Amino acid sequence: MTDGTDRHGGSNIPDPRAYDPTIPTGTPAEPRPPVPGGGFGGPGQPVQPWTSESGPGQPGAAPGGQADWQTQVSPGQPEPWVSPIPQPDWSSLADDNERSQRRRKWRITGIVTLAACVLGAGVGLVITQGIGDDGKSPKEKTTQAASNSPKPAESKKAVDPKSPFVDGQKDLIADRTGQNDLAVSPDATVSKGQDGYLLRMRSNMNSYAQSATEAVDVTKSFTVSAWVFNEAQFVSRAAISQGDGKSFSFELGRDDVRGRQDWVFRVQTGKSGADSTTRKVVSKNVNTHNEWVLLMGSYDAKAGTITLYVNGVKAGSAKTGKIFAGSGPLQIGRSRHHDQWVNPWSGVMGSILVWDEPFTAVQAARLKAGSAGTGQPTASWLVG
Repeated sequence: MTDGTDRHGGSNIPDPRAYDPTIPTGTPAEPRPPVPGGGFGGPGQPVQPWTSESGPGQPGAAPGGQADWQTQVSPGQPEPWVSPIPQPDWSSLADDNERSQRRRKWRITGIVTLAACVLGAGVGLVITQGIGDDGKSPKEKTTQAASNSPKPAESKKAVDPKSPFVDGQKDLIADRTGQNDLAVSPDATVSKGQDGYLLRMRSNMNSYAQSATEAVDVTKSFTVSAWVFNEAQFVSRAAISQGDGKSFSFELGRDDVRGRQDWVFRVQTGKSGADSTTRKVVSKNVNTHNEWVLLMGSYDAKAGTITLYVNGVKAGSAKTGKIFAGSGPLQIGRSRHHDQWVNPWSGVMGSILVWDEPFTAVQAARLKAGSAGTGQPTASWLVG
């Protein structure tokens, strides 16, 4: 059951409308028709990253150049007065020449001596191998330092820890633990909330976020979770899903069946996407509207079971066997069913995480409490 607390145990559950004052309270926005071919799975269109119309990096005014100042002479001014050339002091010049010759001899002698010292030091280095106090030669130290230095191919891209975006790109949410960033569609927005950044989606097929590549290996054990706030009173809603152009492999969200709304974690076991091959777990008697909830779906590949956790509490499990392995990217705010995008999310969500292991009830409770002991996620968005 939900306990009315935020993810850190506090009592002030923020209203997501406070993060986006342009969104009116009450019923969700009227759905807009889907854009043909938009995003993964669209008919005859490849996946294209979304780009911002107006964001950082737009060309601005070029800085002005420096003035080309030139010295000017006022007309009518007399020519500058030039003093006569003085006669040389021959006696002083002779003394200066003698001192210059002595300094030149000293410099030649010093150079020869220095070269001899350097040559001798080099010979000594070759003989002694240059073993230091740590028992390693300079060559060994240099080799070790080079091996410890980050290689360009392995270097992770720089991400501002204070921003949810990649290099200030307002249409690309950074993956904090990997390389699978989320492209944000034109009708979805990211804003700063009381306890981190939030992604708002407006209940239409052009309001979602999508990873660059597959983020969850459904042939192995995994867990996905997110803090969600659903503003739609009716109709099924998808918070997180993944699949291919025909059907989802898994979907985590809200289910609406015969007038009853439940949180749901469902998976597809057949590649055709038929309802008869869908397996799911639902929560019962738990509020699904206008309340912050920590949703978590977990798959144990070894046991062939799925488990749904709501606010850190186990809602139920179901036997599934193997999951249909759709190879498409992760979807935030929508799902794929019968070759169509369905169940658009209405509301906000944050702290979206993926693990490559099935969660236990203890781990789920720890995640709800915000404490350590849940392992290292393989993907992480909108955290902090």
